[in-house]
Amino acid sequence: MQLIHRFKNDFLVIILMLIFISVYNTNIQVNIIQLVLNTILLATIILISKYSIITLLVIISNSVLVPALIQLNTGKSYGLLQMNLVPIHFNQMLFYIFIYNVIVFLWTNHSNILKNEKKLMKQNFNLSQLTITIICMLAIIFSIVAFPTLPGIEQSIRFKMLLPGNAWNHFVVVCLIILLSNIRNNRMVQITYILVLFWFLSHGERVDAAGIILGLVLYLVIIKDVKFNILSIIKYLAGFIILATLFIYIGNIRINGDASIVQSFNSIFTFSTISDISYLYNISIDFFDKQTMLHGDITRWFLAQVVPLVNGPMSFTEILKQFYPNPGGEFILSGPLMDFGVLGVITMVNIDFIVIKTILTKNNRYTFIAYLLLVFAVLRIIWYGRMYVLTAEIYFIPLLLAMVTLIEAVIKRKEGGVKWRKEF
Repeated sequence: MQLIHRFKNDFLVIILMLIFISVYNTNIQVNIIQLVLNTILLATIILISKYSIITLLVIISNSVLVPALIQLNTGKSYGLLQMNLVPIHFNQMLFYIFIYNVIVFLWTNHSNILKNEKKLMKQNFNLSQLTITIICMLAIIFSIVAFPTLPGIEQSIRFKMLLPGNAWNHFVVVCLIILLSNIRNNRMVQITYILVLFWFLSHGERVDAAGIILGLVLYLVIIKDVKFNILSIIKYLAGFIILATLFIYIGNIRINGDASIVQSFNSIFTFSTISDISYLYNISIDFFDKQTMLHGDITRWFLAQVVPLVNGPMSFTEILKQFYPNPGGEFILSGPLMDFGVLGVITMVNIDFIVIKTILTKNNRYTFIAYLLLVFAVLRIIWYGRMYVLTAEIYFIPLLLAMVTLIEAVIKRKEGGVKWRKEF
């Protein structure tokens, strides 16, 4: 039965691909047929994946099309995109997104990612109360180190951290993930999540806060086996609209010093960050059309960041700043496109899913934390690049996990000593 469903899905997507290619035309501003076909493909992926990181990936990735489409039709969006500094290459934006969606569909329909994801999420890695207390304290301390001022959202002091480095908020996220298995039955963990979210939001840090909320919601609906139906979709969509309005409101206060809830609600579909990422995606396509391919410069820079004290070529942001005004950030498809064109997009997206599949092949504490980090950081990955996750996976998780293992070992040794003394 499952094979029949997979075959039906394959047949549908093959038809969508054939029609998409046959109506490809860059001479018109927006190819409505292709837009509809991509929407059908997106809906198909969501219906297959239901509650999954894959659902988050495709929804967030495809969302960059919305501000560009609104800008084309109304002339209103946000920031640099609204200024029309570069013609919007909407059909090309749609084309590369369609390729991305096809690859995601193939991995969703022909791998065990969804099955293994649920299996890993339901693992219960309980910790001792002492370990929980220490990790909770670290999460709060790292939050203060990352944002050492009193609650406020002044842009000028937002990134002044208490200690050297700019990754303290990443440590916070990893600490929260280590605590995640205990969130349903431990009040201290619940309070820590609330305090961290409050501290992040009160300092204007929306992306990490939104990622924590998305990751927490996804984890809870998977372990509780929440049914995927119209009612649940409406419920979570309503929650998303409320949260999106809150996050836009916070962003408007941070940038302008003033905001209104109504204005924030009306700005949901031209959310400032998504508009900026849409602009970055568009100018990366413009760069690819007008300049020569970089032949791996961005990829080499990315890999060089993993090794301390090693310098690579210029980053994605530095390269684009030479040609275009740049708000900062990096859309998930932009670097591979500028490096190697369509081949780069196809290769990098497949590498992403090979990594996901590899992590999900084993059930242990490291893979649990490593995978949940991908979920919690999904917004940063898609909007700001893969570097955020790579450094955390290689350095932060093993460091904190080693500390947890050491604490647990000491506790067991002491408990064993007490038990031995009682017996004799």
